[in-house]
Amino acid sequence: LKIFNKAVDNWKEGSFSYNDINANYALRISPESAITMNRYGNERRFSLPNGGTEIFELHIKTGDLRFHFFPDNITKKVYVGYIGVHLSTVTN
Repeated sequence: LKIFNKAVDNWKEGSFSYNDINANYALRISPESAITMNRYGNERRFSLPNGGTEIFELHIKTGDLRFHFFPDNITKKVYVGYIGVHLSTVTN
């Protein structure tokens, strides 16, 4: 999380780019596949501090743990919605 926090601190303009973070930091971030999102997307819906909800599709892979998060392109804040075991996918 310290590395992720540093990467997010450096995000000052434009839309969030997990590819840029993957290229410049020791992180493995990816979105879910379309088929997984179609079948299990609601498992990735989490609450935001403002009372709304969003789909937290992007995730950091660290062994058996997944960190699902939502980047807000307007405020340049990232909200972590889930840290835990791998959520359901079409391959597990």
